[in-house]
Amino acid sequence: MNDGTILRSIQDTEKVYAVALSPDNQILASSTGHNQVKLWRVEDGKLINTLEHPSWVSAVDFSPDGQILAAGGTDNIIRLWRVGDGELIRRLSAHDADAAGGAPYEVSGVTFSSDGQLLASGNYDSTLKLWRVEDRTILSPILEHKPVVIGGDRSQVQGVVKWIDPGAVSALSTQ
Repeated sequence: MNDGTILRSIQDTEKVYAVALSPDNQILASSTGHNQVKLWRVEDGKLINTLEHPSWVSAVDFSPDGQILAAGGTDNIIRLWRVGDGELIRRLSAHDADAAGGAPYEVSGVTFSSDGQLLASGNYDSTLKLWRVEDRTILSPILEHKPVVIGGDRSQVQGVVKWIDPGAVSALSTQ
C-alpha cells in the first residue's frame, strides 16, 4: 500500500526521539527521553523488549540482517545490542569532548553500511566516523563535515554510506 494510509499506530507514554524499522519490517525500535530503547512488534504493537541506556538516546539503526541494533546518544557511546535477546554486545566510544574540555558531543546519527560490516556515526562536533563493527576499528578518513551530520541512509551499493545536509547529498565509499 503506497497511498499514505496509516497501517499501525504504536502509543508510548514517553516522547519518542528516534525510530528505526527492522529490515524485515517486523520490529520497530524507538528511543525515549527516559534513557531507553524500546522494541515493538509491528504486527500487533506489543512491546517486546526495553533496552536500558545510561543516557538520552538520539539515534538508532538496525543492521541489514536485523540482528543488531545500534544506538547513540548524549553520553558519546554507541551501543550495539543483539536484537533477539537484548544483550549488549559492543560499545564504541564515539566522539571526543568539545574543544573547551567540556562534555562529549552527542551522537546525532548512526547507520550501518549495506553489508553490515561498517557503522557510520554522526556527531554534533560536525564529524562523521566510520567503524568496522567486528573489531571496533575507526577507519580513515574521519570527515569534518559542515553543517552537522545528523543521520544517514544505507546505500544499495556495498561499502558506501551516504548522508544528506541542506542542499547537498554526500557519499563516501570505503572501497
